[in-house]
Amino acid sequence: MPSTRERIQALQSELSGLRKRLLEDGADRTASLPATVSLLLITCGEMGIAIDALSLVEVLPRVALESQAEPLSGSIGVMRYRGTLVPVIDLFERLGSPSALPLLAQRIIVVNGDDGLRGLLVDETLDVVTMRRIDLISLVLDSTIGQFGLASAQVGERAFTVLNLKALLTEVPDVR
Repeated sequence: MPSTRERIQALQSELSGLRKRLLEDGADRTASLPATVSLLLITCGEMGIAIDALSLVEVLPRVALESQAEPLSGSIGVMRYRGTLVPVIDLFERLGSPSALPLLAQRIIVVNGDDGLRGLLVDETLDVVTMRRIDLISLVLDSTIGQFGLASAQVGERAFTVLNLKALLTEVPDVR
């Protein structure tokens, strides 16, 4: 029976081989990330989610949302943020993971998207960590959250899915 050290070395070798195959196949979804990336760790139902911390504007308690005259694809309403109407996306619905917390305990994360500010409804924010891109594991396209997932990040004993914010926010137009 191999020792723990030998098993770890074998797993590291296997992981290295998988990364090499992903790069050769052109399927590395982390290639667009910088060499080091700061990630905001959040929970969305039972899922651990990570987003690029550089896109973060502010974390707010859940507020009452205003309805939209013409509902926008992917948006559950708008909120007023510093005089601007900001569409809010329900990540629970978008990712298929029901909330684990009561409504009043949820948070709205305000992020900068290509088309302006967006709000993301989540359960809670946990921490900000900095990781090397090489330590992220690229996800395949048929992962549980499809086109929104870039990679998997292991932080302590918990795995987090790194979201592709650009893909996630693409379907939600600006309301200004």
